[in-house]
Amino acid sequence: MIYQAKAWQSMKKQIDKLAETDEKFFEVRKMMSTIVSEEFKKRTRGEDVAEVLTDYVNSSSRHDEDFTDVITQRTHRTLQQGVFKLFMGCVDGWAEMDKKNMHDPRNEATVKQSTKIKEALKDDYLPFI
Repeated sequence: MIYQAKAWQSMKKQIDKLAETDEKFFEVRKMMSTIVSEEFKKRTRGEDVAEVLTDYVNSSSRHDEDFTDVITQRTHRTLQQGVFKLFMGCVDGWAEMDKKNMHDPRNEATVKQSTKIKEALKDDYLPFI
């Protein structure tokens, strides 16, 4: 998803250059702007965000330190709370998988550690601030 957006931006730059001298590319640029505007108005779905995150995790050129730095140091603190709540939702989901024995060696550590985290934090509450 991120790569498609970058490719779209690169294509737009080239069309912008062509539109300076050719009227038909000016119309293409106008159409692209309309499409992009409509797409940005759409609400982001959790499924889309999960796909971007799993694509990132599956990348051989990922930089986890950059991701961690942005989330923990450069993201608004209220949003940090929301991100953590989202991650804790994943922990809850994995802990449920552990109860149902829905794991194999590839994710066993994740579901087992999630159960421990959930148990350790069972009485804690994350407020929305």
